[in-house]
Amino acid sequence: MKEILDNKRVIEFIQNEIEASKGTHIWSDYVNALKLISQVVFTRSSGFVLELIQNAEDSGMGLNYPGVFNIRINKSRVKVMHNGSPFSSDDVKAICGIRSSKKPEKGTLGYLGIGFKSVFKVTDSPEIYSNGYQFKFDRNYADWKDPSNVPWHVLPIWVNEPSEIHGVKLDLELFKYII
Repeated sequence: MKEILDNKRVIEFIQNEIEASKGTHIWSDYVNALKLISQVVFTRSSGFVLELIQNAEDSGMGLNYPGVFNIRINKSRVKVMHNGSPFSSDDVKAICGIRSSKKPEKGTLGYLGIGFKSVFKVTDSPEIYSNGYQFKFDRNYADWKDPSNVPWHVLPIWVNEPSEIHGVKLDLELFKYII
């Protein structure tokens, strides 16, 4: 229980830190940069699959067991799972920004810190479950009066109860994205 509270505090800290820039040029620059990254840099809707495969491969580097990568698709959601290293607080901070927690010299594929943003070509509400972290980014979150003026792509929202897909509760043993 303590771990969940600590993880939730990390999410709340990140959210408060980003929201502290509201009304400044930093806020509006962030909004504009995120629009460009999620809509212009990633021109193909299907590109998110490659980006998530690269993320899974990077998170499995140095592990002593074979990697597992699984995609499940239904009419309304895509569920991506892998057994790479679980998220650390640094990974959460990186995905809630435009930066990487990885260094290119370590041989990782993704090190620019923008690959995950490709999911915004296909969803307005991706969810992430890893290592006790359970959060989402949500364009239609009730607190955003005008999402076009909010950097919602990086503002994490804690998820109290993991999603169910077709009435089946998620098995949180594997690292997951729900898109």
